[in-house]
Parts: sequence; C-alpha cells; structure tokens
Amino acid sequence: MTAHSNTAATEQQPAQPLDDAAHGQANVEHLGRHGRQLETRCYGEPGNPLVVLLHGFPECWATWRHQIAPLVNAGYRVLVPNMIGYGHSDKPSKIADYRMDMICDDVRAVIRAAGYERCHLVGHDWGGAIAWWFGIHYSDELLSLSILNAPHPRAFLSQLRSSPKQLLKSWYIFFFQLPWLPEWVIRMGNYRMLADAIKTTSNPGAYQPQDWQQLNEHWRIPGALTAKLNYYRAMLRYRPKIAGKAMVSAPTQILWGEKDLALTLSMAESSQQRTVNGRLITYPDATHWLAHDKPQEINERLLEWIAQHMEKHLHEHVEEHTAPKPEDQ
Repeated sequence: MTAHSNTAATEQQPAQPLDDAAHGQANVEHLGRHGRQLETRCYGEPGNPLVVLLHGFPECWATWRHQIAPLVNAGYRVLVPNMIGYGHSDKPSKIADYRMDMICDDVRAVIRAAGYERCHLVGHDWGGAIAWWFGIHYSDELLSLSILNAPHPRAFLSQLRSSPKQLLKSWYIFFFQLPWLPEWVIRMGNYRMLADAIKTTSNPGAYQPQDWQQLNEHWRIPGALTAKLNYYRAMLRYRPKIAGKAMVSAPTQILWGEKDLALTLSMAESSQQRTVNGRLITYPDATHWLAHDKPQEINERLLEWIAQHMEKHLHEHVEEHTAPKPEDQ
C-alpha cells in the first residue's frame, strides 16, 4: 500500500524544548556487549512492550525527542541509544568494526541486555539502514518495523550502480573514504559542514536552537567524528553481502519525505517491494529529516502501526496458548 500525506509543514506544532523532564527523566545505561556498549536513554516502565529508536548521521539520540513522550505515554518501554561511535557509546578503533552486521548485533545486544526477546524497531537514515538489516536477518525478533527515509540496502546499491545522478547525489560517501582529510576539513570549519548538511536540506524551522546545541556537543566528543565517518568507510570496504531477495517478513512501514535531496522516491518504492507486509507513506512537503519536519504526523503513524501489530501479536499469543493440544482432541 502506498499513500501520500499532504499535511503542510506549517500545520505542525512548534518544537518543544529538548528537556528530559518533558517526557520523564531518562535513565542512562550503557547496554550491549564487551567493548561495544551503547549509551542508551531508557524511558517508561521495564516490562512494557519495547520500542527501540535508532538515529542516523550526523545526529544523535535526540533525533527522536518529539517521539519519546507519546510512546511512553502510550504504555511502551522506549530505548534510545546513541549508535556505536556516537555520544558516549564505545568507539572501536578499526573501520571493520563499523560493518552493518556488527552494528546490527550491537542493537540486538542492547535489546537482550534490557531483558527483551522482541521489539518494535524504528530507524532513520543510518539507523534505518541498520533497521533494514535487522529486518532482513532477524524478522522473527521484530513485532514491527518502521523506517524513515532510509532505503533497503538492495534498493540503494541497485540505484547507486545504475544511476549517474544518484552517484552525484552520493558524492559525500566517496569524500568520506579519504583518510584524515574529511575530519580535518570538518574540524577546521568548526563543524559547519555537518550543520550545513542539515540546514540546507531540511525545512525552515524544523531544527530549534536546542537541537543545534545538542548536536554541537555530540560532534565535539573525542573520537566521535572519525567513528561516524567510519560507517561510510566500512560500507564500501566491507560491502554487505545479502543472499537471495532479502525480503523482510516483519510488518514494515516506510515513511518518506519526498524532498530528500540525497535519496530518491524510487528507492522508497523499490524498498516497499522487498517487504512481505509493508506500506509506504510519503510526504511531498517533507525532507530527509522527517522526524523534525513532521513530528506530530510521525508520532501518529508510529503509534498506529505499533499498536496495530501489538494487538496482532497479543491475539496470536492468546491463540497459541489456548489452542487445543493433540492429546485434548
């Protein structure tokens, strides 16, 4: 199913201050495995159904500041990690440590460390890429999957190979392959390159002063800049190997801002074709930074999708435990 939302950006409510008190003080824990623990903000009651929110480049956990409170208020346990290398999460030194499969295993380790076997997974940008990988390989561990402006890896690689236009749009990926120079350029420019990448590609007013404060603090954490660039270096040097059609069987919704200057709408459509039970909802007036452009709509879509598949899971769970056993028949 593909749908379009025409809600204008101006109809969105003003962004609220970035304040943990607005959605309950976070309990910050380092979760995962030895040497690869993620600084994770934990909200809601332990034991409630789990929602995990994964951010992308060059952001941090605060990508999801508009989504946390509605999810907690709806009765979910919400984990919001800084991805490996970001914030005060561990920062492995080798480029190979940032392969997609290893980062996916980091997320699985966080879920296990929190005491859960299954979750609702939400990802944007690089967080979305990891969420896709999770869905391809571990769909049975997902109650639902929600992706914001991140293509299925096969859809992205296919477009990259076949479209000179997409190659031009992805110039930064190749620039980031260079040793030390990208870090030097970004630092010498006082991190303006990262800020401009967001400012010039997002809707006016989508990011508030508190967003920039949070991002600037995260960008300057020692080791974080090289770590986040290593995601791109590992992507080309250790290309993910995906067998077969790489279909995702977990219920999957793709939410897509059509004004994304780096990723095309055709990628979203191709990604939907790689889901068994999926829907695509697009926003003609939104950009790559969808959680900031359309916070209220994204909240509604997430709550609707998660609740729908929470109910289905509970129904199946009841049927499984009430079905007559062979010896009872």
